[in-house]
Parts: sequence; structure tokens; C-alpha cells
Amino acid sequence: MHRAYRELEHLGLVEGRLGLGTSWLSRGECPREYRAQSWRDTLREGVAQARSSGVGDDDIVLGLQSLLSSDAEVRS
Repeated sequence: MHRAYRELEHLGLVEGRLGLGTSWLSRGECPREYRAQSWRDTLREGVAQARSSGVGDDDIVLGLQSLLSSDAEVRS
């Protein structure tokens, strides 16, 4: 995962801040096509990592649905 963040930082899409972690740059600061591709690449790496850890596709989908549901609850 660290490699993914380094790549996003290299592309100028995120900014690492000591003690605060990594945050996305504002929409006006990075091109839309990079934002769209970067989250897909990060998701792809996460899926690959889960699969290599023995997590099945059904459990990956359930996990994503759970994350999306809990994120929707936080936003409302």
C-alpha cells in the first residue's frame, strides 16, 4: 500500500504531511483523469493483496459494500 501512496504522490495527486498522513489534493489541483485512474489503481492493488492473502472474491465484494455503507452513514 505504501508503494501506491508513493506513486500517487509522484503523480502529484496526494500530499504526505508528517504526523498527519496522506491527503488528496483539491480537485482544482490535480487533473480529473489522474484522480479517476489513481483510485482504480489503488483498488486494484487492494484486491490483489486480498486475493494473495486468501480472501475470496465474494468476501472482497462484501467488504467493499460494507465500507461503502458505513461511509454513506458517516456522510449523512
